[in-house]
Amino acid sequence: MKDYIFSDYFKVNKPAEKDIADWEASRKEFSDSSVKKGLRVTLEATHSGMINKNNRLYVPILMKEGVKTWTTKRNKPAKILKHHDALSDPIGVVRDAKYIDTVPPETKDDPDVQILLDKSAELEDQVEAINRLVKSGKVNKPDWRGLGYTQLQADIYDEDAIEKILDGRLDSVSTSFRPKRAICTVCKQDVMQTFFGCGHTPGQLYDPPDADEEDRKKNNKIFCMWIPDEHNNQECSFVTFDADPITSVTVEEDGVPVELPDGLCDCEADDTCCSYKMTFSDSAKPKKPAEPKPETITLSEDEQKVFDIVKEYRPEAKEEDLKALAKKIFALRKDGKYPDQEKAELDDKTAILYALEDIETEGQEVDGEAVAEDMKTELKKMLEEKLITQEEYDEADAKLSTKARKKLSGSTFCGPNRSFPVPDCAHVVAARRLIGRYKGPGNKSSILACVARKAKALGCPSGKPKKKDKEDYVLPSCADLDLIENQDLKAFYGLVETKMKERELLDSSCESCAELTDKLDKEEANHAKTQTVIDVLRDELRFHQKDYEQQVDEYIKLGSDLEAMKITYLGTLAVLSGKYKNLDEAEEAIRGDNLDEQWTVITSDFDIEKARGRLNDGMARNPNDTVDNPGVGTDGDNTQKPQLSVQGYVAAQRIVGLLKKKKEPEAHQLFDKMKSLKVFSEETTFEDVSAVKPAGI
Repeated sequence: MKDYIFSDYFKVNKPAEKDIADWEASRKEFSDSSVKKGLRVTLEATHSGMINKNNRLYVPILMKEGVKTWTTKRNKPAKILKHHDALSDPIGVVRDAKYIDTVPPETKDDPDVQILLDKSAELEDQVEAINRLVKSGKVNKPDWRGLGYTQLQADIYDEDAIEKILDGRLDSVSTSFRPKRAICTVCKQDVMQTFFGCGHTPGQLYDPPDADEEDRKKNNKIFCMWIPDEHNNQECSFVTFDADPITSVTVEEDGVPVELPDGLCDCEADDTCCSYKMTFSDSAKPKKPAEPKPETITLSEDEQKVFDIVKEYRPEAKEEDLKALAKKIFALRKDGKYPDQEKAELDDKTAILYALEDIETEGQEVDGEAVAEDMKTELKKMLEEKLITQEEYDEADAKLSTKARKKLSGSTFCGPNRSFPVPDCAHVVAARRLIGRYKGPGNKSSILACVARKAKALGCPSGKPKKKDKEDYVLPSCADLDLIENQDLKAFYGLVETKMKERELLDSSCESCAELTDKLDKEEANHAKTQTVIDVLRDELRFHQKDYEQQVDEYIKLGSDLEAMKITYLGTLAVLSGKYKNLDEAEEAIRGDNLDEQWTVITSDFDIEKARGRLNDGMARNPNDTVDNPGVGTDGDNTQKPQLSVQGYVAAQRIVGLLKKKKEPEAHQLFDKMKSLKVFSEETTFEDVSAVKPAGI
């Protein structure tokens, strides 16, 4: 099995001219010193969520999970090499590694991006999400900087390498890792399991494997990439070429070589070893800078309104902290609205509080299991309140098990980490009821906006009356009523009428409630009948489809039989013409060539007189259209057995061939078919035909 190595290349920032001069002076002064000398650099290493020059795209959550292997693999830090040369001495070591999340705010709640950030998502689902992102053009823009990157802090000890890094001769680095699997975006095969890959070349466009003619006309092609799974990092090398144009390396302390501690960096033992400037001198430790004084934050009039709302719900927090939060929340506004506020149909106060909770829970991971349990509780309450039937409850509850949720596609979920699944209308209602009390991470406005989109796509009425506590009750808005279908709106109006009569808010003489209820019952009955007709039509379609498939199979078989008979017929003519010694030899020669061309050549060269002579030694009894069966003699009373036409003799040769191959059922079947076509006379028996001598004998 071929072992693939994934490498990315990153540019090194060249130091300023003054830095090179300082380094040269320090190097000359301390060239004879016994102190270990080195250069500390910080690498903005391989990026996730973007296509590099090697046509790879790395999944953010998988890169994040694998970052620990830089420093913990085999309890040793990864080495820094030159040109991936593992046989030469390392030039340095990796001291620290971490993953930096750079997901743009405008794409944070994109369902496909959420799949790439979900550690419970299957790699195959993440590959599908990547294909959709590539097709949308989001990750192909010139200013796209990915979804995150690995940051490495490394110590370079090799003096020759330090000199080349500072003067620009070594200006790129490359990281390598070995995944267990790598999925092709076109065919979804694991290319690690085949020696020559899957046949698709990264960087090329291909039609989908199941594409039909219409898909090809639409030019609905897939960009080929290999998507690896876990990042089992191996080493980092300084190399010549780069594939990732936006990565960088920062030389710490203005590019001046530093004195480095022996062994691994231990910041707990000495909190200055990774932060202060060290030169070749043993005593060159500068003072730590003084902590800056906190600045007084001034708020605008609109920011002050946000501050007042935040302070009401967070009275225990420090005023300056709340001001900073107010500024951060107000900065999210665009065109007078907070993100997804209009789509989620939220007032300003609710949108501000949701944004506050989002900021406070930023960086936390959503517990998908806990959200699923909360949604189960909501479904149970909806059943008790008779908002859904027992059948609807059972169907919705079954979709919330761990096993069932794993089978749902990533686009079914409206929350991060595959939370807030919305596969049907019951889950739409449950998600809306839950979001007001949900205190976990995730953009709640975006979650509600996603739920609204799902409700519209599923055709779920949003104005269905709900039993709620007073503090949770929200009156349906005009926008809610606009989303309701006419029939559902009439039914809702009937319910309101009934309730108003019960509370004596409406004249009881109104009869429209009963009329609407009766009409609704009729519509439901018509719907049931229509569904029955649809089911019958589906069964009829399946029957005709099966019948069609059987006819196609029969057509293919008849075509095969016809070709075999043509070969036997032409072979017999060729033997009778003296071109071949026996039928087997003739059939073998004809089978490999174009039958239409062979038909023209053999039939045009066929001499019937010579053929009769070969069959009956020139004593044919009916030379015009029949020949004596050369393999059949006379009866005891000298009665000649039935004669065969030329076509009949060809068919007889085919039957004799089948018997010779011990295919007696097929021989009987061919005999019956030829007899029904009048190729054999009524007097001809199977024994007569089977006694025919093979041509050429």
